[in-house]
Amino acid sequence: MNINKKIGLGTVQFGLDYGVSNINGQPSDHAVKAILERVVSSGLGYLDTASTYGDSEIRIGKYLPPSHSLSIVTKAPLFEPDVLTEKDGEKLYTHALQSLERLKQDCLYCLLIHHGSALTKTGSQYLLEALMRLKEEGLVKKTGISIYGAEELDKILTYFTPDLVQLPLNIFDQRLLKSGHIQRLKNMNVEVHLRSLYLQGLLLMHQDDLPDFFSSLKPAFSKLDHYCHVYNLSRVEICLAFGYHRPEVNGVIIGVSSESELDELIKSIPKIKTIDLDFSSLAQSCANVLNPSHWPTR
Repeated sequence: MNINKKIGLGTVQFGLDYGVSNINGQPSDHAVKAILERVVSSGLGYLDTASTYGDSEIRIGKYLPPSHSLSIVTKAPLFEPDVLTEKDGEKLYTHALQSLERLKQDCLYCLLIHHGSALTKTGSQYLLEALMRLKEEGLVKKTGISIYGAEELDKILTYFTPDLVQLPLNIFDQRLLKSGHIQRLKNMNVEVHLRSLYLQGLLLMHQDDLPDFFSSLKPAFSKLDHYCHVYNLSRVEICLAFGYHRPEVNGVIIGVSSESELDELIKSIPKIKTIDLDFSSLAQSCANVLNPSHWPTR
């Protein structure tokens, strides 16, 4: 695969003030337009968004060049009830149509259930029926789930084989790699996309700027900086190389909030072809600080 095609742009920053290291907030319309044009011209493969990312889908639809060849992945709304009904299936279908309209696309590469745990609820068959309908009507090419942990994935795979699974993985959080779940998906011919390569920007922060909540990770950051020094690599290059060189992985989703961050990402791509290191010693086991859902609110 062309190295650029394996990399995708995450767009939560387009619609929300997102990321532990983000001090600039949402990018301007001018910046969004410039970022999307550069993504297209650089030949990146994917665009990842969601209906819950504020006005991200609207801004993409407004500024994405019509001639793009990106595979667009978006996520369905959240499903809060403990018991799902036929109305939730209708909600999923309707929101998919609305996403297509906002994105100004005739067909999506993939629609994901935003929290895969929705498929573990009573009545989840209504969501599966809606996903099947969208595929049969040619409105989405693939359907899948965005998951957060092994237990959630195990439950879903007992009765549903998704086309695509998006999951968190990075040099500190290698749990789904070490547990064998990513290899299991590969063996099932399920497409795997990685997110959180920068852990919401945390992995790019200087140790002195880390909030107290992450103090337990300081030794890990020292080890990471040693890697960077020894191999003459930036943090961005290390993080990107870790995801890119996983043979089980089809896509690597990276978020940026400015043109300069995108430039740094694109300039790093040629160099990571030559990086083939063992990153296993950088893995951390402190699940509390690896899962953003456990982080204190900024």
